[in-house]
Amino acid sequence: KGNSKVYEQVLLPKNKGKLQVPSISFSFFNPTTGKYETVKKDPININVEESAESKQGIKVVGTAGQEKMMYPDEKIGTDIIHIKDKPGKFVKRDDYLYKMPIFWFGEALSFAVFITLVVLHRKRERIRTDRRYARGLKAPKAARTGLDKAKSFMNKGKVLEFYDIIFKTLQNYLGNRLDLSMGNVTVQIVDEKLTKAGCDEDIRKDLKDIFFKCDSTRYASILPEKKETIDDLEKVRKIINYLERAKL
Repeated sequence: KGNSKVYEQVLLPKNKGKLQVPSISFSFFNPTTGKYETVKKDPININVEESAESKQGIKVVGTAGQEKMMYPDEKIGTDIIHIKDKPGKFVKRDDYLYKMPIFWFGEALSFAVFITLVVLHRKRERIRTDRRYARGLKAPKAARTGLDKAKSFMNKGKVLEFYDIIFKTLQNYLGNRLDLSMGNVTVQIVDEKLTKAGCDEDIRKDLKDIFFKCDSTRYASILPEKKETIDDLEKVRKIINYLERAKL
């Protein structure tokens, strides 16, 4: 009103009976006197009586002329969350699973396992449906087994058995690698196929020499010296290693 300012303070008595509102002081600057002044209000005695409506909630009464407002009785835990005696496990805010390294590790591992299974499945299907591919896969292992047996015969001085296993190893390897039946693994047919594939001339010459040596040993009983068997074993290894890298 005019040059006045009104402040209101709500007072909530906790008990009924005769109570006293403490004295109130207010400091301000008085422009008329040019000084800071303090005004005090003496304590106010009040008599609090219990209302029949007190059980329904808390009644707040404002200054004269204002309407009465009724607030329902508060139920602990339904409005402001009360203090918990046992708060349980604390979790960091915004600490989502997708932000953890272990989550992405698991995702990468799952993807790698999936890709591996797909590759293995395709490989099994190709082995089942592609005969030449299947024969080519087992060729190196069978060749290594044959060469190990040949080396064992060589160390024992069994030259005839050595060249016999060398011939069978090459026949089996070339049959699987070139998709030929055992009867069609001849020097002429093999040389034609290797020539078409663009194989090295020295490799083809060494292969012919080995086949000739095997035939002369098995059928003409011409037994080479041990040094020759060592050289021939290394020559066969060289031929197989070359053919494994070649596109036939």
